[in-house]
Amino acid sequence: MPSQNELIIHPAKASCLGFIIEDTQINLGTIVASKILMHVKQRRTSLSFPVLITELCKRARVPQDTKHDVEVMPTASADIWRIEDNCLKDQAERMKAASAPPPTPTPGPLGIPIATVTPTDITGSSATILPRLPLTQVSLLRMGQLAFFANHRATSLEASIPGMIQVAQTDVVTPLNTTIDALVA
Repeated sequence: MPSQNELIIHPAKASCLGFIIEDTQINLGTIVASKILMHVKQRRTSLSFPVLITELCKRARVPQDTKHDVEVMPTASADIWRIEDNCLKDQAERMKAASAPPPTPTPGPLGIPIATVTPTDITGSSATILPRLPLTQVSLLRMGQLAFFANHRATSLEASIPGMIQVAQTDVVTPLNTTIDALVA
């Protein structure tokens, strides 16, 4: 337990107090950067931006808006590597299938070649299944919708971050103001 002469405060609060005492502008970027650096050193990992924002908001006790906020959970890097390996294997298999020479038509009676039958023409045991094309109009449409949704969410997040920062600043500065007022009095 600290004695009455000691004051233990967090580095972010100490830097805020220093800025207030020196009567200079608070550099929020420095405070957030030190918080990020301390978090990375403690966990010895780096977090993606949405996960980092979620963590900082939790630590700053920013109230969540359940209607608009989406909590982003970090994913273990081993899972990402496994997913990437599976994706690379799938791509390699598709490339092999695509690079395989197409079946040559066999000459039928009277020397007329028999064309390869696709599943859309006739369904039956003689149908040859061709590899699926990598991009279709449906997949392009889905990717466009996903890009639009991601852009919309990013814009929404960018619009809400200043408010979150303001709430976090108020939460940090208000106790500091009362401490400073008590020290001045």
